[in-house]
Amino acid sequence: MSFLGEIGVTGRIYALYRSEKLEKLDIVGSQYLYILRVCEFPGISQEKLAKILLFNRSSVTRQVAALEKKGFLKRERCETDRRTYLLYPTEKALAAEPVIHKVSRSFRKSIAADLTEAEEETLEALLRKINRKGRERVE
Repeated sequence: MSFLGEIGVTGRIYALYRSEKLEKLDIVGSQYLYILRVCEFPGISQEKLAKILLFNRSSVTRQVAALEKKGFLKRERCETDRRTYLLYPTEKALAAEPVIHKVSRSFRKSIAADLTEAEEETLEALLRKINRKGRERVE
């Protein structure tokens, strides 16, 4: 299997793990990414969020609406551009953020248990390099 296939399998395994661990918070699929980025950048526009996450704007609009309905995010119109919505985390999102980070750290620790520190650093550096090139191709 190619390295892209291996990355894909790892992503699907993580999705299964994350699904199980975040189910009680009612966070599904990629919604955790939205919560983390909005907590990191309160007041981010939906357009900027789409660019950061590499999702199309219609997907972002649907997920933001779902997370707003679940009480994780709130949308406010931008005062300087009424066509733009700015996103803010709610208390529920801020409470979920450390749980999401804990789930991520736990998974990472378990799958990297057999790697040396140097191997883990090398792997991260190589993946960052590949991701930079990939972003260049789609931007």
